[in-house]
Amino acid sequence: MPSPEYAEESPNGRYIARIVEPSADIVPSNVVRVSIRKAGKLLAKEVFESQSSFNLRWIDERSLEITHPALKPAPSCGGEWDGAKVFCREVPPTQFVPMLRE
Repeated sequence: MPSPEYAEESPNGRYIARIVEPSADIVPSNVVRVSIRKAGKLLAKEVFESQSSFNLRWIDERSLEITHPALKPAPSCGGEWDGAKVFCREVPPTQFVPMLRE
């Protein structure tokens, strides 16, 4: 069974954040990954990798915010790709509430 995948478009549809969650495939993985790319393009950049839950939202047409609980070790997060910027925000684990994805 393939890993669950979700996509979140920027408000103007120019960028796409792709979320790949862990699955019970032949080689199980518990790492969640987020990549960002321009709509209509194949090349993407991985901007988040962690074993924890996270929330993401587009702040505007070019800015993606990823919120995650503060953990040790800290997840790989952030970057810039083809004009889009990714901002990461840590919150105390007791204050983090994961949002459901559709």
